[in-house]
Amino acid sequence: MNVKNVNKVLNILIICMFALVMISSVNASDDVVLTDFSNGTSYTVTSDLSNADIQMMIDGASKGDTFEFSSKSYDNISLIIDKPLQIVSYDNSTVNVLDTLTDKSKSLGLENTFGFYFTQKSSGSILSGFNIIADNANR
Repeated sequence: MNVKNVNKVLNILIICMFALVMISSVNASDDVVLTDFSNGTSYTVTSDLSNADIQMMIDGASKGDTFEFSSKSYDNISLIIDKPLQIVSYDNSTVNVLDTLTDKSKSLGLENTFGFYFTQKSSGSILSGFNIIADNANR
């Protein structure tokens, strides 16, 4: 093999490697969701709100909004998160899971109960500071 052919082969290899790197970086960036919670709206969630009320607030929220659960205990909670949200409790709130499926859960084809259910659209969400109790929930 002469020098000219070796240079052609090396050039083709370099081009292929460059193309693979470019394709890999595009695919990787599609999977990463970075959410900036600093400019979103903040909501305070108190225990006097029903699960339906809280779900309605979540459904009406925008990507990057924050929900602060400010009470010590919440009963019958089964919330579906379908956008990147920050859901926090600074007082280690206890969430007692609803033991039946909500209509929204059924519409998604879910078969088990839960406290918080995060769909694929919620990638980048934060859930922090909760004690979740599922005594009567499906396992």
